[in-house]
Amino acid sequence: TALALLGLRLVRWWLHDRLGRRLEAPDPPAARRRQLLVALLPPLVTLFVFGLMLRALLGALLGRQLVWRHMAYAIDGPTRIRVVARG
Repeated sequence: TALALLGLRLVRWWLHDRLGRRLEAPDPPAARRRQLLVALLPPLVTLFVFGLMLRALLGALLGRQLVWRHMAYAIDGPTRIRVVARG
């Protein structure tokens, strides 16, 4: 899952940082922050998109209405979907 990926990326970042310190060649603080951002960003984007998709799916299943980006659709049946609103 995305959370496991995030955890593994954080462990990798920590180990990389620790290795540099043990070799007495630590990265500058600005480089460490950038490397942390590179480790965190992809899984966080994945979780954000997953959250959007889950919200849309639950809205469709429970409310019979699907909102995706700037469009709202009413689900009247398995083959009947109509546009309700455009953002």
